[in-house]
Amino acid sequence: MFTIQTHPSEVVAGLTLPQSFVDAGTAAGKLQTYANNIEAVMAGGKVSGASGSQILDQNGLLKDYVDFTVSYTPPGSSGLPLTIESDVPSSYLAAFGGLTEAGGLAAANVVIDASYQQLVGLAGSTSGGDVAE
Repeated sequence: MFTIQTHPSEVVAGLTLPQSFVDAGTAAGKLQTYANNIEAVMAGGKVSGASGSQILDQNGLLKDYVDFTVSYTPPGSSGLPLTIESDVPSSYLAAFGGLTEAGGLAAANVVIDASYQQLVGLAGSTSGGDVAE
């Protein structure tokens, strides 16, 4: 597993690469693609932070993820933004053969957009944007 830190957002995330990428000397380029795609999501205006994580899949194996903090401040609100964690598989962000899940970066943005819309809906269902406890 490799750990990267993106710039300028300073997101720290891990990615497991096949040994063949290391042997072929292509690992650095693959990690740069991964970092660039994380930064593309960060620049989309719907997230306020992110960090790498691992989650057990249905087979009990660790799978790399990036947990994005999706944020929404309702119009006219002077309070803190509403936030939700959105787990995006690292394979969506890797975007190269052997690791890419169906959809790639577009699928990552679908996950982020769905979380953002949840927050918009939550803000619309509460009076004045305040969440009842």
